[in-house]
Amino acid sequence: MTTTSTSTASPRWSTWPSQDRSRSRSIAALMVLSARAVVFAARLGAVPRRNPCGRLAGRRYTDCPVKRGLDTSAKSCPVVTEPGWFTPRWYVLRTRSRHEKVVRDQLAQREVEVFLPLAERWSRWKDRRQRIAVPLFPGYCFARFLLTERYRLLNLVGVATLVGFAGKPEPVPDPEIEAIQRLAASTLQYDPHPFLTEGMDVEVVRGPLAGVRGKLLRKDRTTRLVLAVTLIRQAAVLEIHPADIVPVR
Repeated sequence: MTTTSTSTASPRWSTWPSQDRSRSRSIAALMVLSARAVVFAARLGAVPRRNPCGRLAGRRYTDCPVKRGLDTSAKSCPVVTEPGWFTPRWYVLRTRSRHEKVVRDQLAQREVEVFLPLAERWSRWKDRRQRIAVPLFPGYCFARFLLTERYRLLNLVGVATLVGFAGKPEPVPDPEIEAIQRLAASTLQYDPHPFLTEGMDVEVVRGPLAGVRGKLLRKDRTTRLVLAVTLIRQAAVLEIHPADIVPVR
């Protein structure tokens, strides 16, 4: 008589050490969380998606002709490819009267890179004079952000609109912002100045503003340099020695 012994085979995973099982569960949980994060970001418009026409477009924007299927011949979405979509750029926020510093403080609280150039001037009170800091370009504040963030910034107190052309925000060239930032950080005396369309382009070759380019202006035998922000048609002017500048070819 033959006796047949039966043994129940344990599942393969049960032979794994408990540490390996915990690691596998952690990896699976991370994969699920990553998938959910991608779906959530796509709903917010931070992740581009494919349109029915097969073109790449942002989900948030409804004015994209490619997304709406009105232009199937375009090679790429004009909204996605415009500057500032994936790379932060400098933009100009137009503010309400005397709200420049209010807007600056709100942007700083939201960890948005902000730049509000100030100029000092004398203010007369009842019995004394006091030197105060006022915005160099009244009614404007500079901020560096992605275009996907513009809607929440436009809802800030004191913000009127975003400066641009044909209803589209226009970024400010980095060299223009850097020139005004270096001027504000220096100890030179400067004041607001009307925007000029005429004048020679010059470059500073020595001093704290070496490498900065601007417009040359002569007034009352004094050589002055005008640093302009073309988008908002504003400028600042400072006195400079003729030997410190050279023409730009």
